[in-house]
Amino acid sequence: MARTYRVGIIGRTGKGNYGHGLDTVWKGVEQCQVVAVADDNKSALPGALTRTGARKAYVDYREMLEKEKPDIVSISQRWLDRHHEMLMAAIRLGCHVYMEKPFVRDLVEADEVVKACEMRHVKLAIAHGNRYSPQVAIARKLIGDGQIGQVLELRARGKEDARRGGGEDLWVLGTHMLDLMRV
Repeated sequence: MARTYRVGIIGRTGKGNYGHGLDTVWKGVEQCQVVAVADDNKSALPGALTRTGARKAYVDYREMLEKEKPDIVSISQRWLDRHHEMLMAAIRLGCHVYMEKPFVRDLVEADEVVKACEMRHVKLAIAHGNRYSPQVAIARKLIGDGQIGQVLELRARGKEDARRGGGEDLWVLGTHMLDLMRV
């Protein structure tokens, strides 16, 4: 019989919310069961329980981590002001992490997280789902097989709309574009 992984979700309604579906993605994963959700906005917890199917709700994510001891933590909010502290709390307890981007604020925080993950044998995944799309696999194969010649340059563009003008396109979509260039 396959193991069932216990998942804890951290969101922050009004402060990055629950990212792009990082709270509900677990519903389609048979081997995962959402056991709890944490949101520092107490009035948002009933909706989060309904949406995620979690059995328990917490205002403090640290309490959720300590009491529920999830195997996997979904750090879902888009605002990164508390990503580092949330990551370190989960890693200290040996929880694997699936999280919304952006990852952390700077390279010092990134190095700390990577070192902590290595020491605790914790896996960390950033929600860059585009890298697994069938179109990307086809493009990767065509390039790898030399069927389209030598790649000399890569360019990426965001939506360039009024809502995300200026630096927000890079902030919101840039991480995905740069990730795809690495694939």
